[in-house]
Amino acid sequence: MFDALYISATGMQAQQLNVDTIANNLANVNTTGYKRAKVGFSDLMVQEASRLAPAAEDIGLLGAERRLGAGVGITAVSKLFDMGDLKTSRSRAKAFSR
Repeated sequence: MFDALYISATGMQAQQLNVDTIANNLANVNTTGYKRAKVGFSDLMVQEASRLAPAAEDIGLLGAERRLGAGVGITAVSKLFDMGDLKTSRSRAKAFSR
């Protein structure tokens, strides 16, 4: 029972960080030079299973299966350095119109 609550709590925490990151991206969409962020997720079950793989022979297969399913983790919050839209400034537009 407590494992299911822990797994759902990790999912909610990860999704909350994702929503916060999207909200921050939207709040700063018109800020000059702002680079948007992206959240990367990881399944903790895969990490847990790979960590237990060497010990699986010692404790048996059932012990390894009991430890699977640990929730969601955040791998990184990274900045995306994509080039933004090019905009013509007023002084540059005047230079072209002459």
